[in-house]
Amino acid sequence: MEETELIINYLSAWNWQIIALMFLLSSLISFALPRTLTTSAFYVGLFLVFVGCEFMSLKRKKEIQNE
Repeated sequence: MEETELIINYLSAWNWQIIALMFLLSSLISFALPRTLTTSAFYVGLFLVFVGCEFMSLKRKKEIQNE
């Protein structure tokens, strides 16, 4: 049972990492678009979601290292 939880946490950490990468790429694409209020808001929003996902990924990886 403990091994299963470890595997699930490991996969969860990598899933958060993949989601963070997708949000980073989306924010870079919106940064490359011409500057308007809408694209600036999307850039900032997507970048903040990237930071949140990266935080969750690091939190999960820390849990794995502690086990």
